[in-house]
Amino acid sequence: SLKVGLSPTNLTQTIDVPTYATSHVQTVSGLSASTTYYFQVIATDSAGNSQKSGIIAKTTKSSRP
Repeated sequence: SLKVGLSPTNLTQTIDVPTYATSHVQTVSGLSASTTYYFQVIATDSAGNSQKSGIIAKTTKSSRP
C-alpha cells in the first residue's frame, strides 16, 4: 500500500495496491498545486510479513495561469 499525507506524522490517505510484484507504478490524483506531500510504501508479502519504507517528501508543480 501507499500512504500519503501533508506531514510525515500524519499520512492520512492509504492507496491499496493488491497485486504482489517486485515493482509498481502508482498514480496519485487529486493533489493540490505547489503543495508538499509525504509518501511511505508498505510492502507486504503473501505470508503477511510487511516492511515500511522511509518517508519521502515531494512538492507538486505550481498550477499554470
